[in-house]
Parts: sequence; structure tokens; C-alpha cells
Amino acid sequence: MKRKAGQSLVETCIVLVFLCLIFFGLLELSRLTASKEILEYAASCGARARAVGFNSFMVHKVVRVASIPNAGPLLNPQVAPTPIAPILQSQRPGNAWTLALRAQPRSPQLPVEASRIPLYLGAESYGRLSPILDYARWATIRHTVLDLRSPTVTVRTDQTLEILMPLHRLITGDRFIELDGRSDLENHYPLYLGYALP
Repeated sequence: MKRKAGQSLVETCIVLVFLCLIFFGLLELSRLTASKEILEYAASCGARARAVGFNSFMVHKVVRVASIPNAGPLLNPQVAPTPIAPILQSQRPGNAWTLALRAQPRSPQLPVEASRIPLYLGAESYGRLSPILDYARWATIRHTVLDLRSPTVTVRTDQTLEILMPLHRLITGDRFIELDGRSDLENHYPLYLGYALP
């Protein structure tokens, strides 16, 4: 009887390991898919900014603001987290649970970002950007504007993301993956400004 119980325990552990690998693999795949969609959105925002006549500095700022969800933790300005734990610890468990269920989750970072994004977009030089708004992974987000004077503006964004799933590291030996987004948009601003396209 003990041998069968031990065998069942070993089989259950093996099955759980494979289920966890599948679950974490799906989680990582969904994270990479979301990051790819954000890069596609950033590329389309950059293409639209270029198509309406903004210069490359403005396209740079627009692409960065559009890719904030991929940018990692906020470095500047520093925002103190909301102290929720002391509030919940002072309550009885039932009351703390009720408070947690009724709470409207809101990040203290959101109003700071909302007030700083217009200042960031209005900055006049690269040196003024990081004191206004800076994120940990903004340096890994790059963009390229292709075909500046053609009828179509193409913006390509790419980013290096760290893979959290250890199995991918075992297979490829690399901890990072390159993602890119691309957007093509018709270029109308030369028509309004009287430029002739080549």
C-alpha cells in the first residue's frame, strides 16, 4: 500500500511540473504578445506624427510615450507607493477583506504620468526629456523612420525584452528576445506644404 502511495506522489509531482511549465509558457507568450501589440501601436503613433509633418525629435517623443506600458518602472519622477498595508492591518480580517473588495485600485503613478506627458511632448531638446519623465527600459525601445519623402511613411520600433521563462534560456541560451512593430501610413504633409515628392 505504501509503495502505491509513493508511486502516486511521484507521478503527481511529474504531472504538476509539466502543467506548471505549460502554464508559465502561456503566461510568457501572453506577455510577449501584449508587448508586441504595444510596439505596433507605438509605430503607428510615430507614423501618424511623421505623416502630419512633425520632425524626427517629435516622432521620437511620440513613440516613447506610446510605448510607456513596455517601459518598465518609472525612474523619474519618483512616486511613493500608497500605504495600503497599514490600513488593512488595523482592521479585523473580515473587515479588511470587505475593504479590499470595495477598493477602487488606482495607481499613485497615474496622475503623475498624466500631468508629465504633455510636458514631455512639449520639451524642446533631448536634455530636457529625462528630468520630466524617465523609465527603466526606455533605452531599449528604438525607432526608425523609413522613406521620409515617399508617399508612405514607415516607422519601425523594436525592443529587447528579458525572458522570464527559464526553459527558453535552456533551449536558446539567451535571456533576451527582440520584438518589433511596423506601421505604414500615407504621407500627406508634403501636399499641404507644397513640397514635391521625388
